[in-house]
Amino acid sequence: MDELERAARAKELLESLMFKEAHSAVRNELISAIETVPATDFERMQEIVLSLQIHNRLKKKLERWVDDGKVEQKALDQAKWREDMIARARKVWG
Repeated sequence: MDELERAARAKELLESLMFKEAHSAVRNELISAIETVPATDFERMQEIVLSLQIHNRLKKKLERWVDDGKVEQKALDQAKWREDMIARARKVWG
């Protein structure tokens, strides 16, 4: 899968209602778990916090892939524009 395809699929997933609902539900469950874990259960608290951080990183990774795709598309557009300009210049200056 190339960068543009990955970006398109990541964007599609991020915009999906099912993904948004699942992401929100898992995040809320983890936050609730943090709020209810006994203050003396340091190991469990650490596990939950780590789970929340990993959960957040998943969404950030998808967002990064979308951004990378935008950068790649811009580079492709600029390269095509340069090629078009060179082709026009060659026609004119022959």
